[in-house]
Amino acid sequence: MNPAPLRPTSPDWQPAQWWECPAGLASATYSVDAWTHPATGLFVLSAVDTATAVPEHVLGISVMGCRCTDADARLALAAFGMQDAQEDHTAGDMARNWSRPIGASAPAAESP
Repeated sequence: MNPAPLRPTSPDWQPAQWWECPAGLASATYSVDAWTHPATGLFVLSAVDTATAVPEHVLGISVMGCRCTDADARLALAAFGMQDAQEDHTAGDMARNWSRPIGASAPAAESP
């Protein structure tokens, strides 16, 4: 069984039922769900990429069709439990993208 895309933990997020996955994005190695946060205009694609050597959870985050701010990104990453994800700095993309290997855990907090 393939892992499922992450879902938000907050009830403030809703499935983006109006969104249709483009044929080029949908594949046997990439499952994706779309979510919106109506209060902020955030739009998130939550996906699983199994074409890599280690399957990854991937989030693409935008706000009203534009790149999101760092604050917007933090809100979305926290909602999907991806605070420890690494950003993929792809210049020119409308969305900002983060990924984390499936099964990777958040780094342990350092002791004072």
